[in-house]
Formats: sequence, C-alpha cells, structure tokens
Amino acid sequence: MIFFRRMLKSSVAICIIYTFLFTLIIYSASSYSVKKEYANTVMSKLDHISTNINDRLTRTQELSESLRKNDAVITANTSDNDIYATTRVYSFLNSLMASYTNPFYMIAIAKISDDLIISNFATMSVARYCSEYLNVTNEDFNAVIQEFEQDPLHSGVPIVSQIPTESGTEDLITIVTCERTGMKEPLYVFASFSMDNIIQGAEMENSTLIIGLDNKPIYANGNFALSELDGILNGNVPRGYTLFRAENPNSSLLRNLQPYFLVPKKQYIALLSRLTLLTLAICIMILISSYFLAYYITKKTYLPIRGLLSALGVKNVSTKENEINKIESIITDVKTNNLHLQQLVNTYQISLEDRFIRGLLFGQLEPAEIKQGLSDFQFTNIKTSFITVIIEYADYDTLLQTLSKDSITLVKQTIFSVLDKGLAEMDYHWVLDLSTDRYIIVSTVPDPKEFTILLKHLLNQIETSLEIELFAAMGSVVPAITEIDRSYMDALYVSQHRVLGLQHAIICTPEEIHALKTDLPFYPVEIENSIVVETTRGNQKEAERLYTQLLKQNFPDHTFSAEQMSQFILMLVSTFNRILAALNKQPDEIFPPNTIIFLELKSCKTVSELKEKILELTYTITENVNTQKQSINEKNAKLIRLYIEENYTKDISLADLAEYLNVSQEHASRVFKKLLNDNFKNYLSHFRYLKAKEIMSASPTMKLKDVASAVGCANTGILSRLFQKYDGISAAEYLKRM
Repeated sequence: MIFFRRMLKSSVAICIIYTFLFTLIIYSASSYSVKKEYANTVMSKLDHISTNINDRLTRTQELSESLRKNDAVITANTSDNDIYATTRVYSFLNSLMASYTNPFYMIAIAKISDDLIISNFATMSVARYCSEYLNVTNEDFNAVIQEFEQDPLHSGVPIVSQIPTESGTEDLITIVTCERTGMKEPLYVFASFSMDNIIQGAEMENSTLIIGLDNKPIYANGNFALSELDGILNGNVPRGYTLFRAENPNSSLLRNLQPYFLVPKKQYIALLSRLTLLTLAICIMILISSYFLAYYITKKTYLPIRGLLSALGVKNVSTKENEINKIESIITDVKTNNLHLQQLVNTYQISLEDRFIRGLLFGQLEPAEIKQGLSDFQFTNIKTSFITVIIEYADYDTLLQTLSKDSITLVKQTIFSVLDKGLAEMDYHWVLDLSTDRYIIVSTVPDPKEFTILLKHLLNQIETSLEIELFAAMGSVVPAITEIDRSYMDALYVSQHRVLGLQHAIICTPEEIHALKTDLPFYPVEIENSIVVETTRGNQKEAERLYTQLLKQNFPDHTFSAEQMSQFILMLVSTFNRILAALNKQPDEIFPPNTIIFLELKSCKTVSELKEKILELTYTITENVNTQKQSINEKNAKLIRLYIEENYTKDISLADLAEYLNVSQEHASRVFKKLLNDNFKNYLSHFRYLKAKEIMSASPTMKLKDVASAVGCANTGILSRLFQKYDGISAAEYLKRM
C-alpha cells in the first residue's frame, strides 16, 4: 500500500500548497484592501478638516474686506477716541456675526495706538481682551504684532488657545490679519473659531489631530503635548504610529497651515486580526474539503492499479510494499521467464540440429537416428546436392600472439556472421566449430562453380574487413546430406595435405590435391607455420628441430631424386621468403650482399649439406632477430626507467606505463618483468625507497610527511612500510638514526 499512501500524500501536499497560496492571496488582497480603506477614511476626514479650515480662512478674508469698506471702521481708525465711531463699529460687528451661519466664535478689531479692541462682545483694552477672551498673554500678542511689523504683507497669523466655558474649556484658533488699505494706521482683525466646530464630523477614535504651521505643531487634541510633537511633522514619527497628512490642503489664505492625523497602528491591526481569523477559518474549511477530495480522487485513480494487481494474482499487498514495484517485479519475472524459455527452446533446437549434423559428419549415427533427424529437421524436402567445407586460419599462431582473447572471440563471431549471411540464399547451410582454429560449413550446392565463387568472395570479404587470411578446404559434392561424412573426409584430406605449392590459394579442392604428383615432398602447412613463428622469435633450436623433422620424413635414407630435391628446395625458399616478409626485411639486410637463397640451397649435393646450409641460414636470421630484440629491449628498458624517474612522485600505475609505451597492460607487464627482472609495483616501491633515503640524507630535518609526499607516497604509513620491507625498521626510526 506504499504507492497508495504516496499518491494520497502527494495529493494532500498539493492541496495544502494550493490552499496556502490561495489563502495567502486572499489575505494579501484583503489586508491591502483594509489598509487602503482605512487610509481613505483617515484622508477623507483630513480633507473635511482642511475644507473647514479653508472655509474659516475664507470667512476671515471676507471679514477683512467688509471692514475695509465700512465707514464706521474707517472713521474709528482715523479719529482718536471717537465714542460714536466705536459704537457704530460694535454694532457693525454684531451685525456681521448675525449674517454668518455661526462660523465665527467671536470677531474683533484693534487699534494699537489707542490700546483699544472692539469686539462683538464689548470694547476693552488689548491686554484684557487677550487675557479674558483669548486666554493668551500680552507677550504672545506682541509677538504677533511684531510679525506684521516685520512683514507688512503677512497674510495672517494663527493663534491657538484654550478658554474656560461653563461646561469646561473650549479650544479656539484665532486668525489675526492686518488691514492697511485706506487706514491711517494698521487695523488688526481678530477672527476666532471653535476647534470643535472645525473638526465636527471628522473625529478619529484614539487618534491625535495636529494642526501644523510651517511643519511646526500649533495644536493637538490627543494624548500628546505640543512639546512632544516637535519632530513628528518632520518625519520623526513615534514607533507604532502612522502620520497622515492632507494631500491637497485647501487653505487659500494660509497655505502653510495644514492638518495631520497621528494614528496608532493598532487601530487597523485590530481590523486585520479580525480579517486574519476569518481567513484562517476559510483556510481550514478549504483544507478539510481538499483532503476529502484528494482522498476520493486518489481512491478512484488507484482502482486500475488494484485491478491490475488482481489480474496478476496478487490478492494482498503488504503495507510496506510498493504496488508499482510489485507490478514491475512480476512483469519483469514474466519477461525473464519467457526469454529464458525461448532461449531454452532455441538452444535445445540448435543443439539437437548441431548434434545431428556432427553425427552425420563423423559417421556416429544409427540408421534410425538418421531417419528421425531427416524428418525432424525437414531434410526430406531438400533435393539439392551437399558439400562440406573446412575453413581454417592461414596463420593461427600469429593471431594468438597479436590479439587478446576478447578480440579473437570477436573475430570468430564476425566470421560466423559473414559466412551465415553470405550463405543465406542456399536452401540449407550450417556453420559450426570443428576446433579452435577451424570451422565446418555444410551447405547445399546448386552449382559447384557458383558456390566456389561465392565462397571465395566471402573469404576475400573477411580478409578485407579483418585483415585475416583464411583457407578453405573443400570436400567433394555428395547427392544427399546423409553422405556428408564422405565430403567431410575429402575436405579433411585437402586440409591435411595442403602443400606449399597450394598454400597461397584461398580455396583448394580434392581434385587439385590428386592432380599433384604422388612423389610430392612431405611439407605440411602446420610445420611450415611453426618454422616461421619460431624463426621470427629467434628460437633457433626449435626451428632446427622442425627442419630436421622435415628432412627425416622426406629423406629417411638420405637419397633423393633431382626432381624431389628441386621441389623440396622450392618449398624451403618459399618458407624463407615468408620469414623475411614476417620480419619486414630484405635479404641484403640480414645476409651478405648478393646472397640468393635459392642458389645457396641448390648448390648442396647431399642431404647433410642441405641441412647444414638450412641451419646456417636460420642461424643468421635468428642472430639478427635476437640482436634487434636486444636493441629494442635496451631501448624499452631505458624508456621504462626514464618514465619512472620522471613520474615516481605522482600516483602512477602499470596502466599509465602501458599507455606511455602504447601497448596493452598485459604486454607492458611481461616486458617489464623480462627487462627489469621485477614487477612494476616492486620496482616502483624500491625506487621510491631509495629516493626517500637520498632526501633524508640531504635534509635530515625534513618532516616525514614531506619526504613521503616528495617521493609519491600518499601518507607516511606507506613510506614506513617501504622502510620496514627493505631496512627492517620504520621510516621514523631510520630518520632518528641519521
């Protein structure tokens, strides 16, 4: 049930991921919406306050214009202590107060030279008005007057104050303006407004409204004192608060007068908390629904797997087993069993047919077995003649020396493949091993000449692709497969009696063998091949033994005819030519100048002279071979020693040396052993040991690990084992004795 659980876990994981992402998106969008809505609410309230401030400033500007046009005001400004003008101004101010829809809390004008203020309440001194009605000190008022004196074009100065009332206190903002047009002396206008009236309808719970002038707070209605708010409008907002300001202040008279709200973040964090709880509840609901949906989908998806397990005969699956692996294992077992059965069938079929063919070739079958085989393998329907051909290597010993076992196996497979494909058009053909260096072809022969041409083409194809020379010994053509034993014996006779005169032919037939004279010398190809191999190796004694064998076989009584002697000498000349070709030498490179091998042999009158001449020529060749070998060996030994001297500090191996010499690893090992009388590992170890002793003698204070690194030892342990092996003591002990 592992796969089912994995499917369910994957589905649930996907559901959790998508639910989390969906919830995150909803929460992000909702929180952004809540923050934006809250900010919009604050900004709308600020806009409302800003509009109210602008309205009051506009009313102040209109008030100044009305006063500037009023005769009573002008008269009061130009006359000194004119009671009548003062009374008229008082009446005028009251009428102005009545004309507005209660925007003003109170209004007043002041003539500083008379120390007189006329308001809509009464006429009094400046100090008294500032003290009783505005609750500001005379110093504050004088500071305002100084601003106008310093800047006659000043548009207005706000004064924020708090006055006592019957119900408590009242916050006022008084806009002081100065009228000079048409006036004898500056006329100061006081327009006072209630802050409660300005911010009415724009209150914010737990928030602080700040009125700023030139980024300096002049009014605050929250928990902060003005002294605590000095840096706020310049960006030093307290932690846990957010400062909102009107984006487009509407003040047309005092453009540097601006409202702000200092809002604690917990105001909208509370809203976000409620939103978070709601989102979490939705997330849990979606997650529960997703789990049940994932379980349902997984169960439905798993049904075909359960059906397949049932069809395969698996009733119960362990909770620790993977169903897919179980199915794959069963299918793999079925495929393996089917393949094994097919191989058994093919092997059994091939082995039976192979056994039958071999039995026919070697005459080992009873009549009843022959009859049964002809029926089983459908030979009864074949009416064509048959032939047996023995295919053998021209020089199998050289092939063994030059190629590895794997390469020889590949060569044999290639030869089998070429022969099998090339004979595919025949009604029947069979290729099998006779020995390690011979193959047998049993095939139908519609036309012997065409078959010979086809066989020659196949042998040339093999020689071209593999550079390996093959020889075909053909048997006689027989009318039925039951007589292939006779064809095989003829082919075997051709193979055994192939003489020098015919050995360079690719194909040889029984007729060609019988056409030779009966007194042809005994000169088997196997013996000649051995002579060539041993001579090119420099093995004079073995070559001498083989020549002696040929002479005894051909001339047992030391008598011979002239014709027989000539044929034997021709064969010897051909053998010497093969030896020279194998050595890639010309006669002048080995023998004295103008030496002609045929004439040297032809000059012999007796068998003893012939033998002596043969051995003399062979000795000259083997001496040359051994001298050349010695030179090559010395060169190779020098190369090997040089390679080790230059690379002993590195991590080198026999494979590296083989690559350096461009030979196989096995050949490199044999050459090393032969030339240096030791194997690569021992020689390298002893060389490193000697180099380490040289270094220790030259630098006794050198650390042991540095000595090991300098001679190519991976660690001091390896170096110590070398000293233990050759000196009987550790490297450290040897260093101490220095």
